[in-house]
Amino acid sequence: MATITFLRQRVIEDKTVRNLSPATRQSYIYAVTKFSCQFNRSPDQLSVAGAVCRLAKPPTMVHNPQRRRSFASQKTIS
Repeated sequence: MATITFLRQRVIEDKTVRNLSPATRQSYIYAVTKFSCQFNRSPDQLSVAGAVCRLAKPPTMVHNPQRRRSFASQKTIS
């Protein structure tokens, strides 16, 4: 069984004390996990100032030919 980090345990306890449902608690954990993956760091190494600075930068454009397809071309006719 994997060990739970102090921060994850603290978030779970905080959400439990606030009487949030297990699904809501899991959503919070999922959101923090996805957010920290954007920065390639664990959540305890993120700072609000650093996250705001990185989010304020415009994203680099990557050419994706699949994105240009219209919604109409993706529909299936039944």
